[in-house]
Amino acid sequence: MKQRMFTALMAVLVSVGFGLTVPAQKGQKGKPTTAAAAKSVEAAFAVSPAANVERHKFTIGEKLVYTVKANLPALGLDNSTVARFSTEVVERGDLHGREGYRLLVKAETVGATRFLFELNDRFTTFLDAKSRLPYRAEYDIKQGPEERNSLVTFDQTKRQVQYGDKQTATLKGDTYDAAGLLWATRNLDFNDDKVARLTCFDDRNGRLIPIEIERLGVEKLTIAGREVEAVQFALRLADNSGKVNDDKKIRLWFTNDAKRYAVLITASPGFGDVRAELTRFPSE
Repeated sequence: MKQRMFTALMAVLVSVGFGLTVPAQKGQKGKPTTAAAAKSVEAAFAVSPAANVERHKFTIGEKLVYTVKANLPALGLDNSTVARFSTEVVERGDLHGREGYRLLVKAETVGATRFLFELNDRFTTFLDAKSRLPYRAEYDIKQGPEERNSLVTFDQTKRQVQYGDKQTATLKGDTYDAAGLLWATRNLDFNDDKVARLTCFDDRNGRLIPIEIERLGVEKLTIAGREVEAVQFALRLADNSGKVNDDKKIRLWFTNDAKRYAVLITASPGFGDVRAELTRFPSE
């Protein structure tokens, strides 16, 4: 029971850690089957994603490293360091047949936490240099007993995605893999109070996951010994029925400047809390 609770907490971590997959649901394959669920999904996709305007510039070599702490009383975890993850803009160039960016996200459990739940993931996503939409994603995953490698290719023009053993799915609009979603969020209009609606693709079951991102306000934070002005956002994922909700209380903070560093990510799924904080700012 305790291990399942910790596994669930880490699943929240990997779903909000940008570049880590949204947890698959057992028995959930493809679209919801009930009419009510299907209607809910259609409603979630009713509004198109935010216009693809370049508000955030990619910096080649930018690497952000985060320390992840968890509070889970049932396991004796009281603000304990359990993992770390990083995001990196590796390069820009002719990558797999087109001009694009290669982005890398890595995550792993640390210390004694490894004996409770081993997490060692590596996600690479390739974004088109003009559209900023993903056209290729490579996953190298180890989460507890699960180990897998996966390749996903997107054709955003034809609204098709290929994954798994040459399985295909139809997209409803501009769609991101989970790693590309990080940079899509950094590119939102930080002065707009309207809810942005994006879509993430889960390669394990071919499911399209509606996501809402809402700007909550601006506040001062002290991160890595530096006081920064940060814009807070709420990120809401759709459940199995397709209904977007705030059950996990996912919150994101980005610096309110041209760099738009993600400095803090928190979540409270109900049985514990998780907090990922930037450990240091890149050299500028």
